[in-house]
Amino acid sequence: MAAIIHHPHDKLIKTTMKDVRVARDFFNAHLPTELLVQLDLSTLALQNQSFIDEQYQAYEADILYQVMLNQQEVLLYTLIEHQSHPDRLLPLRIRQYKLRILEEYRKKYPGQPFPVIYVMVVYTGQEPYNYSTDFFDLFGHHQEQAKQYWQQPTPIVDVCREPDEEIQRHRWFGIVELAFKYRQAREFEAFLDQFLPWLAELDAQDGSNLGKDVVLYVLTQFEQGQVNQLLDKAQQTLPPKLRGDVMTMADQLRETGRQEGMQQGMQQGMQQGMQQGMQQGMQQGMQQGMQQGVKVLAAKLIKSGMPVDKVAQLAELPEDVLRALAETEDTEL
Repeated sequence: MAAIIHHPHDKLIKTTMKDVRVARDFFNAHLPTELLVQLDLSTLALQNQSFIDEQYQAYEADILYQVMLNQQEVLLYTLIEHQSHPDRLLPLRIRQYKLRILEEYRKKYPGQPFPVIYVMVVYTGQEPYNYSTDFFDLFGHHQEQAKQYWQQPTPIVDVCREPDEEIQRHRWFGIVELAFKYRQAREFEAFLDQFLPWLAELDAQDGSNLGKDVVLYVLTQFEQGQVNQLLDKAQQTLPPKLRGDVMTMADQLRETGRQEGMQQGMQQGMQQGMQQGMQQGMQQGMQQGMQQGVKVLAAKLIKSGMPVDKVAQLAELPEDVLRALAETEDTEL
């Protein structure tokens, strides 16, 4: 009876493709000509890693090879499909595998440029593979927009270098940008001159929740001296209700900080007390054990015939104590 081999496709491809001769023959046969002429396949080196999700391990295998491309390192990633039907989301998984490879490479070679990764999929299903392997086809009618925005550099909104005049044009998000910009800036008076009137305007325009969120950020992230300046000026310039809300938030934060400080102090005190108690107990136990051992040894020396006065000098114990020990039948006190 023939032995049952589980996942035979997986085992066959993993076993054979780990042979560099087989891998070199595979890449020679299936890589695009324009890429193949740039590769030095004599430098093929197997990378002992896998990037497949657990849910796909039953019908996928992957092989990762390193090779030189125009004197630069490149990675050839071969994914072997063992499913009976094509998978529409395969391009998404390929993207995920590429990112995992790059993440592992970053950990292994920190600060180094990333290698180029070329992925090939070996599909073993019986029916033709009829899904697109283009990642951007997954976006449907938005394919071109996805391709444009996915591939362009990520924009940076640098609020710390944004002019105040530009920030003030953003009536709702601008107050958030202003708080970010001035968190570590020295011109705190300039911040207050803009922030407090803006806060009052938002409160009058049904933006009180937004204002409170920003106030909370300022109270907790700015230096204490700056917070005190803010509260003093708020007392003088803000409308009564808004002023009361700001003061209440500040009082609540102080109370929370006081309670957390007390709790932290109690925990630290308990921990220190426990540590000290354990240390003292261990020291006392060791001392008592050593004293007991000295007495037992002294009694044995006396019974063996050593003079009591000599043992008293060695053990640093009174002679009358040693005589009493020697008279006892059991030397374990």
